[in-house]
Amino acid sequence: MRVVMARVGVRGQAAVDTDGSAVLELSNGVLAHLEWCINCAYRNEITVWGTAASVTTDQIFSKPPTYVPEFRVRDLRGAERTEAGEAADHFVAMLEHFAAIANGRADADAERARLERTAAVLDEICARRSR
Repeated sequence: MRVVMARVGVRGQAAVDTDGSAVLELSNGVLAHLEWCINCAYRNEITVWGTAASVTTDQIFSKPPTYVPEFRVRDLRGAERTEAGEAADHFVAMLEHFAAIANGRADADAERARLERTAAVLDEICARRSR
Protein backbone atom coordinates (compact mmCIF):
# COMPACT_ATOMS: atom_id res chain seq x y z
CA MET A 1 0.00 0.00 0.00
CA ARG A 2 1.31 3.43 -0.93
CA VAL A 3 0.19 6.89 0.19
CA VAL A 4 -0.46 8.84 -3.02
CA MET A 5 -1.72 11.99 -1.30
CA ALA A 6 -2.56 13.00 2.23
CA ARG A 7 -3.62 16.15 4.02
CA VAL A 8 -4.07 16.16 7.77
CA GLY A 9 -5.36 19.24 9.55
CA VAL A 10 -5.45 20.42 13.13
CA ARG A 11 -7.93 23.12 14.09
CA GLY A 12 -7.22 25.46 16.97
CA GLN A 13 -5.16 24.03 19.80
CA ALA A 14 -6.29 20.43 19.31
CA ALA A 15 -3.75 17.80 20.37
CA VAL A 16 -4.82 15.44 17.58
CA ASP A 17 -5.73 15.74 13.93
CA THR A 18 -9.24 17.08 13.46
CA ASP A 19 -9.72 16.46 9.75
CA GLY A 20 -8.01 15.09 6.72
CA SER A 21 -8.07 13.06 3.58
CA ALA A 22 -5.80 10.54 1.92
CA VAL A 23 -5.57 8.62 -1.31
CA LEU A 24 -3.99 5.18 -0.97
CA GLU A 25 -2.90 2.88 -3.77
CA LEU A 26 -3.30 -0.77 -2.87
CA SER A 27 -0.87 -3.42 -4.12
CA ASN A 28 -3.24 -4.36 -6.96
CA GLY A 29 -3.44 -0.74 -8.21
CA VAL A 30 -6.86 -0.02 -6.69
CA LEU A 31 -7.19 3.49 -5.24
CA ALA A 32 -8.88 4.17 -1.90
CA HIS A 33 -10.03 7.68 -0.97
CA LEU A 34 -10.43 8.31 2.77
CA GLU A 35 -11.87 11.34 4.57
CA TRP A 36 -12.36 12.11 8.25
CA CYS A 37 -13.43 15.06 10.37
CA ILE A 38 -14.14 15.69 14.04
CA ASN A 39 -16.95 18.10 14.98
CA CYS A 40 -18.54 17.99 11.54
CA ALA A 41 -21.94 16.75 10.44
CA TYR A 42 -21.94 13.04 11.31
CA ARG A 43 -21.18 10.50 8.58
CA ASN A 44 -20.28 6.88 9.16
CA GLU A 45 -20.34 5.16 5.81
CA ILE A 46 -18.33 3.37 3.18
CA THR A 47 -18.72 3.14 -0.57
CA VAL A 48 -16.79 0.67 -2.70
CA TRP A 49 -16.90 1.65 -6.36
CA GLY A 50 -15.77 -0.91 -8.91
CA THR A 51 -15.97 -1.48 -12.64
CA ALA A 52 -19.05 -3.72 -12.43
CA ALA A 53 -20.93 -2.26 -9.47
CA SER A 54 -20.79 -0.07 -6.39
CA VAL A 55 -21.74 -0.98 -2.82
CA THR A 56 -22.69 1.51 -0.10
CA THR A 57 -23.63 1.07 3.53
CA ASP A 58 -24.10 3.30 6.57
CA GLN A 59 -23.01 2.81 10.18
CA ILE A 60 -20.03 0.76 9.07
CA PHE A 61 -17.64 1.60 11.90
CA SER A 62 -19.39 2.28 15.20
CA LYS A 63 -22.74 0.64 15.65
CA PRO A 64 -24.84 -1.17 18.23
CA PRO A 65 -24.33 -4.97 18.33
CA THR A 66 -27.88 -5.59 17.12
CA TYR A 67 -27.55 -3.35 14.05
CA VAL A 68 -28.15 -5.24 10.79
CA PRO A 69 -26.31 -3.44 7.99
CA GLU A 70 -28.07 -2.86 4.70
CA PHE A 71 -25.90 -2.88 1.60
CA ARG A 72 -27.09 -0.96 -1.46
CA VAL A 73 -25.65 -2.44 -4.64
CA ARG A 74 -25.85 -0.53 -7.93
CA ASP A 75 -24.95 -2.06 -11.28
CA LEU A 76 -23.50 -0.35 -14.37
CA ARG A 77 -26.91 1.01 -15.35
CA GLY A 78 -27.74 2.31 -11.86
CA ALA A 79 -30.25 -0.43 -11.04
CA GLU A 80 -30.19 -0.83 -7.28
CA ARG A 81 -30.84 -3.79 -5.01
CA THR A 82 -30.35 -4.12 -1.28
CA GLU A 83 -28.86 -6.96 0.68
CA ALA A 84 -28.93 -7.40 4.44
CA GLY A 85 -25.78 -8.22 6.36
CA GLU A 86 -25.61 -9.82 9.77
CA ALA A 87 -25.64 -8.16 13.16
CA ALA A 88 -22.32 -8.42 14.97
CA ASP A 89 -20.67 -6.92 18.02
CA HIS A 90 -17.41 -5.57 16.63
CA PHE A 91 -15.85 -5.35 20.10
CA VAL A 92 -16.55 -9.04 20.75
CA ALA A 93 -15.21 -9.94 17.29
CA MET A 94 -12.02 -7.96 17.99
CA LEU A 95 -11.48 -9.75 21.31
CA GLU A 96 -12.22 -13.15 19.75
CA HIS A 97 -9.62 -12.43 17.06
CA PHE A 98 -7.08 -11.43 19.71
CA ALA A 99 -7.83 -14.62 21.69
CA ALA A 100 -7.38 -16.74 18.55
CA ILE A 101 -3.94 -15.22 18.03
CA ALA A 102 -2.99 -15.56 21.71
CA ASN A 103 -4.10 -19.21 21.74
CA GLY A 104 -2.31 -20.10 18.50
CA ARG A 105 -5.48 -20.57 16.42
CA ALA A 106 -4.51 -17.68 14.13
CA ASP A 107 -1.20 -16.67 12.58
CA ALA A 108 0.39 -14.13 14.93
CA ASP A 109 3.25 -13.38 12.52
CA ALA A 110 0.83 -12.54 9.70
CA GLU A 111 -1.19 -10.32 12.04
CA ARG A 112 1.96 -8.55 13.25
CA ALA A 113 3.05 -7.92 9.65
CA ARG A 114 -0.41 -6.57 8.75
CA LEU A 115 -0.38 -4.24 11.75
CA GLU A 116 3.16 -3.03 10.96
CA ARG A 117 2.13 -2.24 7.36
CA THR A 118 -0.93 -0.36 8.61
CA ALA A 119 1.14 1.56 11.17
CA ALA A 120 3.67 2.57 8.49
CA VAL A 121 0.88 3.94 6.28
CA LEU A 122 -0.65 5.83 9.22
CA ASP A 123 2.77 7.25 10.11
CA GLU A 124 3.18 8.48 6.54
CA ILE A 125 -0.26 10.09 6.56
CA CYS A 126 0.32 11.72 9.96
CA ALA A 127 3.69 13.10 8.80
CA ARG A 128 1.69 15.42 6.54
CA ARG A 129 -0.05 17.02 9.51
CA SER A 130 -0.25 20.81 9.34
CA ARG A 131 -1.12 23.42 11.91
